[in-house]
Amino acid sequence: MLYRATTERAFERFTKGDQFVAEGYAHDYTYERDGQPIAGEEFVAKKIGHDTARTRYDVDRTSRQALERQAAGQAFEPPQHHQATPAADSLSM
Repeated sequence: MLYRATTERAFERFTKGDQFVAEGYAHDYTYERDGQPIAGEEFVAKKIGHDTARTRYDVDRTSRQALERQAAGQAFEPPQHHQATPAADSLSM
């Protein structure tokens, strides 16, 4: 079982037949059907990802801030790098 944001991310990134690894826990539960108790167990995944030993993929290293700016329609502006100018009283050899 996947819940909340984990479910949304998995739905966006996985297709039928993908190999994956998951971290989570087993959850025991019981319910009643026709007056009889029924026991079951489900795996609750807290983390899930493609199995890197069996999957070829590209990693998008775009920062989340850049993605948020793109989604908001703002242009990406790289940080300004200023070149230091030597001070008038510096010595050079």
